[in-house]
Amino acid sequence: MVRRSWGFWRENGGDWADLRPVAIRIFGDVAIVYLYGYWTVQTPGGLVTTEYKRTEVLQRRDDGWTGLGGQFTPVSSADADPYK
Repeated sequence: MVRRSWGFWRENGGDWADLRPVAIRIFGDVAIVYLYGYWTVQTPGGLVTTEYKRTEVLQRRDDGWTGLGGQFTPVSSADADPYK
């Protein structure tokens, strides 16, 4: 899914539309970020904006934050359609 969706995104001129944090929880040097991400993709049917729920795990290193991992899930099945 990730390879397929990111490949489609890059090949079709996708771009970030918006990021909206829902919550950021910090535990010492580790942060968990819950957010919604919005991407636009040019599909054969026109420009489509999709919405994904995201969770990111970050660690504070050298006065900055480094991504350790994360996941994303389409909000609805319609949001996954452009990436099939």
